Amino acid sequence: MFRTIVADLGVDTMIGERLLNHALPVLLRKYVKSTLDKGMSQALDQYHQYLIYRGFSSVAPEILPRSSVEVGNGQTLTASGWL
Repeated sequence: MFRTIVADLGVDTMIGERLLNHALPVLLRKYVKSTLDKGMSQALDQYHQYLIYRGFSSVAPEILPRSSVEVGNGQTLTASGWL
C-alpha cells in the first residue's frame, strides 16, 4: 500500500524502491546516493502529509511533526522534522 501511495504522489520509482529498502545495482547506488537521500526525505514528508490529510493522525498522532505537538505545560516541542 505504501508503494502505491508514494507512486500516486509522484515520487520517483527509484526513490520509492529505496524507501522499501529494495536493493539497487551497485554502480547505480554509488552515483545517486546524495540525490536519493534528499528525495527519500522529501517523499516521506509528502507521505506523512498525505496521511494527515486523510485523517490518519487521529488514530496515530505520532505521525504529526513533533514541532506541532503541544506539551501539557503549554510549550511546544521542537524537532528537526520527520526523521
